[in-house]
Amino acid sequence: MKRFTSYLKLLLVAVGLLAGSNASAADTVVGAEDNTTGWWTAFSDYYTLEANQTLTLSFTNYSDEAANFHNWLAVVTNDVDRAAEGYSEYFVLRNDNYGWGGGKNTNDDKSWFTSLTSNFNWDTFKENMDGAEVVLTLERKGAQVNLNADITAADGVTKYFEKFVINCGVGTQKIRLFMTTQAGHLAIHSANVADTEGFAFATLEHTAGAQWGSNTGASTVDAEKEHYNNDASVSWAGCAYAKFSFTIPAGHSITGATLTYSVNQGGRSGRNDIIYYMAKDFDLDWATFAGQTGKDLRNTANRAGMAVEAAPTGGTGDRLNLVQDITAAVSAIAAEGQNYIVLQWTGNAGGADLYGKESANAPVLLITTSNETLYTATFTETNSLTPAVTIYSDAERTATVVNGTLRNGQTYYYTAILEGYKNFEGSFTVDAADPAVEFTMTEKGTYDYSVMALDAENNPLSTVASGSGYEDENVTFYYPQYVLQGTTLFVKNRNSGNPYWGATGMLDNDAKEFTISYTDGTVENVVFYQEAEEMNGFKARNTNNATIRCSQGQGGIVDGGETVLLTTLPAGRYVVYGQVWGTAGLTAGITVGSADVWTLASTGSLTADKSAEFNLTENTDLYIYTQGGNDNRMLDLVYIVRTGEAETSTTVTIGADGWATLFTDKALDFSGSGLKAYTATCEGTTVTLTEVATVPANTGVVLKGEEGNYDVAVAAASATEKGDLQGSATEATAYDAFDGYELYALAMNGDEAQFCQVASGEIAAGKAFLKVAEETEVSALRIVFGETDGIEALTNAENETSNAMFDLSGRRVLKAQKGIYVKNGKKVIF
Repeated sequence: MKRFTSYLKLLLVAVGLLAGSNASAADTVVGAEDNTTGWWTAFSDYYTLEANQTLTLSFTNYSDEAANFHNWLAVVTNDVDRAAEGYSEYFVLRNDNYGWGGGKNTNDDKSWFTSLTSNFNWDTFKENMDGAEVVLTLERKGAQVNLNADITAADGVTKYFEKFVINCGVGTQKIRLFMTTQAGHLAIHSANVADTEGFAFATLEHTAGAQWGSNTGASTVDAEKEHYNNDASVSWAGCAYAKFSFTIPAGHSITGATLTYSVNQGGRSGRNDIIYYMAKDFDLDWATFAGQTGKDLRNTANRAGMAVEAAPTGGTGDRLNLVQDITAAVSAIAAEGQNYIVLQWTGNAGGADLYGKESANAPVLLITTSNETLYTATFTETNSLTPAVTIYSDAERTATVVNGTLRNGQTYYYTAILEGYKNFEGSFTVDAADPAVEFTMTEKGTYDYSVMALDAENNPLSTVASGSGYEDENVTFYYPQYVLQGTTLFVKNRNSGNPYWGATGMLDNDAKEFTISYTDGTVENVVFYQEAEEMNGFKARNTNNATIRCSQGQGGIVDGGETVLLTTLPAGRYVVYGQVWGTAGLTAGITVGSADVWTLASTGSLTADKSAEFNLTENTDLYIYTQGGNDNRMLDLVYIVRTGEAETSTTVTIGADGWATLFTDKALDFSGSGLKAYTATCEGTTVTLTEVATVPANTGVVLKGEEGNYDVAVAAASATEKGDLQGSATEATAYDAFDGYELYALAMNGDEAQFCQVASGEIAAGKAFLKVAEETEVSALRIVFGETDGIEALTNAENETSNAMFDLSGRRVLKAQKGIYVKNGKKVIF
């Protein structure tokens, strides 16, 4: 067995601090120095903060000591001057544990100020605040704003604090702070604005998405909602994107990245959101993306990896503020030297909307950084093999550590995995003086296996699969649904789980044999069985869900709808059984000559059906084809059962009037029989007869000839259209068998053949009839040949002038005996 050695190298990351900007050292006075300042009359300068900046403001607070609120107030607003158009306040915080903003205050809605805290002593507060030194810090971390006031009372001993945390906008816009006071004044010593330490806010530049459904919806960019859906197939190919840019402070390392986003799940629940991050240098053409239709949004080739798979939260509708840790994804793209990341929402969301850039719930990416001395672990090896190494902070290996956040002197644990090698676990302690850690991985052996089919008595049938894999690993193998032994087909029904025709097994020894029991029944007299992927001229397909839906894990198609030879059968009667799988659009068929003996169309899942019985009078080639097949729809398998000896002819009888109907369960060839055969179509009250030479099985025909018995040849198949005649070859049909319809049978009116309404009784097996809607309201239908040429059907009035009577088989009678007859379209009893 091969071995190779890997070395763990720890590389020191240099760090540095950010410098802030200092204001003037001279004090700035706000308000009347005699502490008579009126409400909202004196204001400090504006202090403007960009995203991810912190303001440190130092001042002395003076008060007339008459009331607790006669002290400083901090006001945070948008980037607009006071009283100017568009000016709005995020909040006002007063130095007595009171505040307001957004139409709420601590009196009428305390829930808005649940984060407002202090440690004030109200017995001495007024005296303490006159002359107190205050350091006010306003810290921005994305949308979150932290305001902290550290207060040293005038006695130089008493320490107070007041803290408030709130979200202000989306976190990317500028904000302002200014100070004011009431019945007091402020002496501002300094103002310092610096980048927020340990924090790098990512700017949301764009979002994009498109409607799902055959990939035809128009795309949108920077909308309130961006649509996405499953991208695993062509028909469901929607994705949503978000692009964030970011800057990591010099000397800092990424210690965390938190993505907050919101979706509207619509009417579907229990669906995962899968979020990928795109590879380095990938960027959509945002300017031309919007409004496009037929846009392929999958872009699977551009994915660098999965950022996170969010488990379903249940329910439908809005799912707001979903928080995901994507530290690994941001760290990986930053390590590539790129200062932006493009995220892609997909998975199986069932048609969800990501709240886009123009929404108040737009995605937010917060990145935390550290200027602590950190280490990055890289793995090299002697054989140019790179194991996948995961680093953990605990010996149980439950808490992963992001590479690049390793701390000096700390012990870490790791697992190394490489295909074909035994997994390795170890530990190391970060030591800059001796950074190398050595470990050895051992190559696994390769074992062969086979899969044997067993019958109900555990007797071996045949080997249905074989392969090889690594020792002590599970292998997945696929097996066929059927095993043919002689003329007996042994059946294995579908598994309840996935894959339906697949299993896994452990390779714990070489030449291991697995078994599959075919105990779900047998099919006798099978003369042919083949999987589609093994058929001559077929291309195997094991894409998408074919691996779990199709017997033996795959199917097959014929390119271009060509017809290829399937097999040659001797004379006899047969039935074809076949299966297709996949989305609608595929038709598979088997032909004899130019006519189909079996066809089956895909419906979106595994579909199985059998043909009508067909007859071969000599050795005959059967051909097979697929039309509309692709990676999403294919033929699965086919088998053929022999049902009896070949029939060469069948006998047909014509009565004295020269007309008859026949419903045949066999394909027939009337050429040379001495009979004229017609299919019938009914439109309105007119029946049109079309002469044919052959008819397919289960077809009704009208026959004309001299009185006598005729031998009609049995055919294998016929491409003739069946027409409207119906019937049953084996059972009689009651006159009222179909709700809303009347039945019309062939009868003679003098020398003229008509289809007359059957008012009672039944139509014999082997006879054909027409099924006509009740609202037609005529007792007889006129027969015409070929085009109607304006000849109309007989009306009720015309029929009522005739005294012709017919028995229930449609034959005209000259003299009625005891029984039931039809006269003028009505039942008559004699």
